[in-house]
Amino acid sequence: MKNTKLDRMGMNSIPLVDFLLTRCLLAFLSGAVILSLFSIWQKISFGVPVNDIRGYIVPVLFGGISGVLVELWNRKARRALRQLQISEALYRAVVEHASDGIFIMNDRGQFLDVNAYACSLLGYSREELLQLRMKDMAAPAHSSSIPEQFHDFSFDERTVAMRQVRRKDGSIFMAEISSRRLPDGNLQAIVRDVTEREAAAQALRESEEKYRLLTETARDFIISHDFDGRITYANKAAIEMIGCGEQEIQQLNLKDLLPDDQLVESERRFAQRMAGDQTVFTYETELIAAGGRHIPLEVTSVTLVKAGKPLGILIIGRDITERKRTEEALRQMQKTESLGVLAGGVAHDFNNLLVAMLGQTSLAQAKLSNESPARPHIEKAVGAAERAADLTRQMLAYSGRGHFETRPINLNSLITENLHLFQASLPKNIHLRSELSDSLPLIMADAGQMQQVIMNLIINGAQSIEEESGQVMVTTGVMMLEEGDGRYTQYTGNKLIPGRYVTLEVSDNGRGMPADTLSKIFDPFFSTKETGHGLGLAAVLGVVRGHRGGLTVYSEVGEGTIFKLLFPVSQDTAEPPTDSAIASHRHTKGLILIIDDEVPVREAVTDIMALEDIEVISASGGAEGVALYRERQVDIGLVLLDLSMPGMNGAETFRQLRRINPDVRVILSSGYNQIEATRRFTGKGLAAFIQKPYTVSELIIAVKQHLL
Repeated sequence: MKNTKLDRMGMNSIPLVDFLLTRCLLAFLSGAVILSLFSIWQKISFGVPVNDIRGYIVPVLFGGISGVLVELWNRKARRALRQLQISEALYRAVVEHASDGIFIMNDRGQFLDVNAYACSLLGYSREELLQLRMKDMAAPAHSSSIPEQFHDFSFDERTVAMRQVRRKDGSIFMAEISSRRLPDGNLQAIVRDVTEREAAAQALRESEEKYRLLTETARDFIISHDFDGRITYANKAAIEMIGCGEQEIQQLNLKDLLPDDQLVESERRFAQRMAGDQTVFTYETELIAAGGRHIPLEVTSVTLVKAGKPLGILIIGRDITERKRTEEALRQMQKTESLGVLAGGVAHDFNNLLVAMLGQTSLAQAKLSNESPARPHIEKAVGAAERAADLTRQMLAYSGRGHFETRPINLNSLITENLHLFQASLPKNIHLRSELSDSLPLIMADAGQMQQVIMNLIINGAQSIEEESGQVMVTTGVMMLEEGDGRYTQYTGNKLIPGRYVTLEVSDNGRGMPADTLSKIFDPFFSTKETGHGLGLAAVLGVVRGHRGGLTVYSEVGEGTIFKLLFPVSQDTAEPPTDSAIASHRHTKGLILIIDDEVPVREAVTDIMALEDIEVISASGGAEGVALYRERQVDIGLVLLDLSMPGMNGAETFRQLRRINPDVRVILSSGYNQIEATRRFTGKGLAAFIQKPYTVSELIIAVKQHLL
């Protein structure tokens, strides 16, 4: 196609020429008509007949008018030609300067004409393109979709298609091709390079797909709502959490999902958002799900903005039920640990006093005759001291530092052997039943402590039934604890290793407990009973914690209570034989060194050993004891060593004694349980352990077993 430069002057002069020519022709026509009429008038004046005049009028008028009409027709034709030339020039200019490739082709797809941009777009010259067909331009992936013939293309049909087009250099681009048939029967194709547009559209589609996948597969709660609170979007997790259908959630308002105490704060944040505040808020709230269930959420909310105008709010919430449970368990564990430290410290110090009290009262009792009037009073003092010792044992059990002598035991056997004793301790209106699992694995436990645990739970269940007839059930079983199951660590704080556990359940059909009572049942000295010290369940917790077990409690008002305890399965497969041998009370001679920072303890041990004619020397601390042993190690046959002392403690004292004599015989004494007290002495030659407070007979037996 050639560019035509228009004659601007010619285009502007056309209207003036037409005007002048028209005026001249009209003047000429008017003159011809006037002359013809004047000639006719002359002929009539000279007597020419009218019939002769008629033959003269027609030629004259026709000749004049036809001349004028011919001239007007020629003028109009010249004007139309000029307009056509101008229109074609304009069309050529538009086509040549178009930003799209324009192709004219016949029904065989042969290019008949192309514009300049088509050549630039494909990288061919105009002459090269006119030798090609539309099919030659198609990329291999789309070549089969280009027909060989276009005969079926309708005159009125216009199609738009997306095709990959190949340039002369072999590169491929995405094109939008708009095709139509021209009035002359040829086809016109307008080709536009839309590679960047399609890439942007594809990126947008991918971004939208990623967003959709992110929101729909997210485990977090995601919703959006307008400033009236109407929910405009909710992801799958939100729908499942709320507990309603996809259609139903669109009818909800955010205010329907919030507790009343959160509405005021929610309205305040709405107002801030509407005022243009785009602060990212992070806070904790609660969601009211189907059925009235409250779900704690940690929420992040942001303002949705379009063209600078706030449209609504996007909320992303995470269910923090498990975190809240863990935090509560941590608080409970910290509280339990703090109370345990306090209880253990008090019990330890009290035990030292009880050693002296029990020792001295027992000695007084032994020296009094049966007829002595003071004997009943001494016996009452001994009984009171023993009850005090039992109280300190429960406090130590709560702290997890009670006296444990663990060995593999069968829980079923323990329950069966003591069931009649358990029943005897219950009122007649309480029926005790048991359902024991067959082939129950062994557990590593202290039989006495386990017996106390079962007894405390049975009594607690019986007391919840009060005067009514009821039932307490003891059940055993085996369960597999899965990774992450935190139900049994809330109270003990123990980290339970996944695996097999023996379960002990004690349930009752009593009145049950409200939530506020349930949260305090393991607190020492908390009791709902008029009489009682509140250490029964606290001791249960301590024993379970000390045995590296777990527990949980289920209770509802009017539905009774279930205590479920877990204990790790022992690797041993057989119970060891019970050693009931008691050392003979043979007459023993020797020297004992007692190292203890409590004066009453040293005095009580000295007085007790005097009954057996056993000499005692004492030291008030570790350093003094080591010095005495170094001086008289040949004479000393046994050392009675306290674990907890200021300055050099029992463990360091023991190491110093073994440096002097690797074969030194030491009985360790402590108010804490054997496992807790002796774990640092394992494999180091400790002769024995005796827990405070001990009785006269317990001390004498232990000394006679190990005194050289």
